[in-house]
Amino acid sequence: MNQIDLVVDVRQSPDTAELIVSKQKVAFSGEARLVGSPVESRVGLMTRKAKVSVFGFAEAGYGFVVAAGVKNVGTVPFEVTRVVFEHEYAQPQETRIGAVVAHERGGAVNFLPRHPDRKGPLQPGEEREYYLPQEMYDGTALLALSLPADRFWFAAYSGSEQVGRLGDEYVRPFFDRVNIIFHRRAMPIFDTLSESDRLAIIRAVAPLRGVERDRWPSAGAEPLEGVPLVFVVRATDDLGVVVTQTEDKKVEVVDIVRDSVLEQAATPGEGSK
Repeated sequence: MNQIDLVVDVRQSPDTAELIVSKQKVAFSGEARLVGSPVESRVGLMTRKAKVSVFGFAEAGYGFVVAAGVKNVGTVPFEVTRVVFEHEYAQPQETRIGAVVAHERGGAVNFLPRHPDRKGPLQPGEEREYYLPQEMYDGTALLALSLPADRFWFAAYSGSEQVGRLGDEYVRPFFDRVNIIFHRRAMPIFDTLSESDRLAIIRAVAPLRGVERDRWPSAGAEPLEGVPLVFVVRATDDLGVVVTQTEDKKVEVVDIVRDSVLEQAATPGEGSK
């Protein structure tokens, strides 16, 4: 026997700016019949709601640009005051600015309107596009690479109200152009580390990008004794990152080890597998 929900009544709430929608289950078994009592739900007539999407495009003179679409899927117009890449740490991260130590809980990177001439409230059904400034891409992408799932997203705001959001599983693939890759042995280890350790690893290996391998020692990488073309980068006092360079000059994280097991780091294969 199949059942579906059937809208049996829609009426305006007498005391709020809402519609009251009554639904009742209909069962099909030879003939249709109503099952149980109607169930009411309320839909706000003044609800501001946006659908946020992600896409990329090529910009002359800049290359790949990450962008967000914001569509009004509510019933009333509203101003989109900002669209952001937003992140939040599970635990506050220590940040040093000179002698000052602060604890950062998260942050946001603002997008810019792709078509600045389109102004005024976003009408129901209307969509506008916003983009991440190209000069902000690398730092944002490194941050995305370092963070666990569900710790970053795209969000659209109208004033202080978040009207739409798009999560990590959709956003992450657009931040893979940082020339850092993980060997199949290293990725499961990286996934289990704390946020602070993950951030430290990305910050440690990022300076090796775009540097010829024979100059890596001057960028903080030490050759791994007995293993040709493989280096160790210090991420924290007790955490080392074993790295090599791929044929296309990307930095490959081969292994992540504590000092106590560093000498047991296995010889890497050539490239990612």
